[in-house]
Amino acid sequence: MAKQAQAAGLSRLTVAAMLIAAAQTPLGSTMIAVALADISAALRVNVALATTLLVTTYMLLTIVGQNPGGRLTDVLGRWRTLEIGMALCFAGALMGALAPSFWLLVVARCLIALSGALIAPSVLALLRAHVPEARRGRMFGIYSATVGLAAAIGPLIGGELVHAFGWRGIFVANLPLVLLAAILGRSTPPPSDGAEASAAPRPKTSAIGWLIEPSLFKSRVFAAGCLVIFLQSLAMYGLLFQLPQFFELVRGATPRDAGYLLFVMMAGLFVASVAGGALSDRFGARTTALGGLVLMIAGILWLTRLAAFLRPADAFGPVLLLGLALGVTWAPAQSSAMSAVDEARSGIAAGTTSACRYLGGAIGVLILAAYFNAAKAAPVAVHVHIVWMFGAAIALSAIGCFGLPGRLERRKPKG
Repeated sequence: MAKQAQAAGLSRLTVAAMLIAAAQTPLGSTMIAVALADISAALRVNVALATTLLVTTYMLLTIVGQNPGGRLTDVLGRWRTLEIGMALCFAGALMGALAPSFWLLVVARCLIALSGALIAPSVLALLRAHVPEARRGRMFGIYSATVGLAAAIGPLIGGELVHAFGWRGIFVANLPLVLLAAILGRSTPPPSDGAEASAAPRPKTSAIGWLIEPSLFKSRVFAAGCLVIFLQSLAMYGLLFQLPQFFELVRGATPRDAGYLLFVMMAGLFVASVAGGALSDRFGARTTALGGLVLMIAGILWLTRLAAFLRPADAFGPVLLLGLALGVTWAPAQSSAMSAVDEARSGIAAGTTSACRYLGGAIGVLILAAYFNAAKAAPVAVHVHIVWMFGAAIALSAIGCFGLPGRLERRKPKG
């Protein structure tokens, strides 16, 4: 990472600050999963209400806020927007740690969600602006790995914090991390804030433009990258919620064992994201993404043997393969999408790609819930059917993979 940062005109401390800040949203989205029961008991609210307002609302605000956050990045400047996002995250975490009532806790979670809507686009836009195209895939791979790892370790860290300090511990943990990111970033800010981008013309905002920017999809490469991110996020987040339910409710596994299964998947994503970015820089985004897709399909076919898995450890092989494949594919898709847009609109582009990621995940979870409600088959058969369904989404992402640029293609940004 050190050589990459120096080549990009970003110091190691600046890169570290950006990655620590970017990790807060996925970390917060998964840590709270293990604290919902304690929160509902302590604040005397129904578990279903706590889940809806603390988790679903958090995801929706993160999704809807991505594109406006990207626009703000282009207007105020990349680094300034990142600092505002970190300040909101600190305020939300402090309010959550001290919240005397459930409704103030909901407000705290909303502040943290809004902070993520500013942090993700600003970090992606900073990488787009300061990393040379020849090494951009590797750096976006590091970014994807960081976000994936944060999501993976969230339940493990959250469980330990709740055990040691109670549910407020998951909010207290954010405070030193945000402060560390702010201190590191202040020590060596980027050479240019990017506020000059505000002078560039921007399209009018339509209703859908609050979520995604339609004009960006005139670029075939940008559309292809977003399609890959959307469909594969749908499958990944769906599996992240499905597999614990299968092993806990059908096989009687403990939440801790199910958490380790998810960690195996996301650890694979973490390791392969860096390699995927480097492979993309060398062999081209299309070849790298298609190679990852082949591995992903192999992992899904292995996972369709779910009926034979009696404990979470039995599924370590296929979920590790899926994680590795996702890491190889996401880095070139993200890098290609960002490189297809001119620098003046990199904030909007970053917000749109992030929105596609979170939107895919939200739809995957909603599909999962709807399938459970509608299915009449035996539990094991239902879960196997769901794996095939998510496999179909992965197979459809091949359309986007073929749309990514090859090694010798020039990725000319669209205005």
